[in-house]
Amino acid sequence: MTSDKWAFENDLSCAVCCELYSDPLMLGCSHSFCRLCLETYWRKVPKRQCPLCRRSARQAPTPNLVLRNVVESARGDREASRGADGGQGEAQAEEARCSTHGERLLLYCLEDEELLCVVCQTTRKHRKHQLCPLEEAAADGKQEMRTAVTLLRSKLQYFQKAAEESEKTKRYLQTQATQTKDQIQQAFVDLHHLLRLEEAARLSALGEEAEVKSLIMEEKSQHLERKVSSLSALLRDLEQGLAGPDSAFLKTYKVNKARAHCPFSDPEDVSGALLDVTKHLSNLKFCVWEKMHNSLEHALVTLDPNTAAPWLSVSIDLLSVSCHGDSQSQFPNNPERFTNTGCVLGAQTFTSGQHAWEVEMGGRGSWALGVAREGCRLGTPDAELDPDHGFLAIALQEDGQLGACTAPWTPLWPLSKPRRVQVRLDCEEQRVQFYNPDDQTLLFEFTWSLQGPMRPLFSPCGVHGERKGAPLRLLPLQVAGVKREHEPE
Repeated sequence: MTSDKWAFENDLSCAVCCELYSDPLMLGCSHSFCRLCLETYWRKVPKRQCPLCRRSARQAPTPNLVLRNVVESARGDREASRGADGGQGEAQAEEARCSTHGERLLLYCLEDEELLCVVCQTTRKHRKHQLCPLEEAAADGKQEMRTAVTLLRSKLQYFQKAAEESEKTKRYLQTQATQTKDQIQQAFVDLHHLLRLEEAARLSALGEEAEVKSLIMEEKSQHLERKVSSLSALLRDLEQGLAGPDSAFLKTYKVNKARAHCPFSDPEDVSGALLDVTKHLSNLKFCVWEKMHNSLEHALVTLDPNTAAPWLSVSIDLLSVSCHGDSQSQFPNNPERFTNTGCVLGAQTFTSGQHAWEVEMGGRGSWALGVAREGCRLGTPDAELDPDHGFLAIALQEDGQLGACTAPWTPLWPLSKPRRVQVRLDCEEQRVQFYNPDDQTLLFEFTWSLQGPMRPLFSPCGVHGERKGAPLRLLPLQVAGVKREHEPE
């Protein structure tokens, strides 16, 4: 191909795929690209822009009809000359000669990876080297390169898929951040509301006590003022009698003598007249915190939404999970997530001590719950929720059969189908028990020798992969009647 023809075809090549344009589109900046190349590029960038000059493409691209006609003409010329070019290439290969000896290059040195002529093979440099015909070496090399190209193409697809998954994770991360921020703000709004209510209640109690005691002291003050006024008037009369003539004094002596003996008893001090400051201020912050702690519902175990299968929905308060059937495409395929089982793990990890939590089944349908050893979720089919694979669980099948997820399945026959199940985990004794809290009957007990931390396990989809079942909800401690670890009886 001549340099002029090469430059001409280069001008007719897309800057993205470096091939002749296919259905070219022109942007407002006058740059053109293949339709497929442009659409693929725009799916990978946050906003539409030109792949070359990076200018924003505000207007929709228009078909470049002139360029398309020129490219079609060039493509036809290429196809027409391909046969002739092939023959010329063979002739050129046949005419390729050694720059040293002028002989045709017919051999290939496998050790030095060089083309040789019949004279080169007799030289000292290649005398003991392994040689093969040019055509055979080319065929082997092309086969090797085809294999390498296939592997590279597979790796390219893998990296493209990983890049798409990374973009998906980034978008989901932003959504998570926004939703979590809203929930944090709402939680503090609720807490502020509770604090304002508690503040108003305590200020009201203070005001009531101050008002009552002020009324008491007001009545006492008025009573004392009346006594003071009465005694002051008596004292003036007696002093006037003392200051008058003797005859006048003696005339009123008997009466004044009786009046001088004060009939009023001494005033008594009022006990408890002051405010009970200690009642209002003693350990105020701790008392308010304790009251809020006791009034707010809280659970020992919550759900980890990052482990939930894509077809599960976890509630905002992280206390309930349900199965909606279809996978949600916005969920990234992060390593922590169940992908083959309709399960979700608890957020808490237990390595020691005794723990208990209670789960309520909402409605009819299959379900499963228990504990799982950390790291046992990836690639595990639902049918393998058994101790050999790190799962200790009981389940209700779609046909209504309750049983333990052992190998083989262990059917359970409780007196009544439980509406709630209490899970008791004893890490020291390596024991998991399942109780019906309504009648306190033991449904099943596992003992295990699994190594590593344990996490609560929940599935509103049962154990056979069906994407429907009974929603599960973790009950708060006040509702479930479950005590925290080390809490006194």
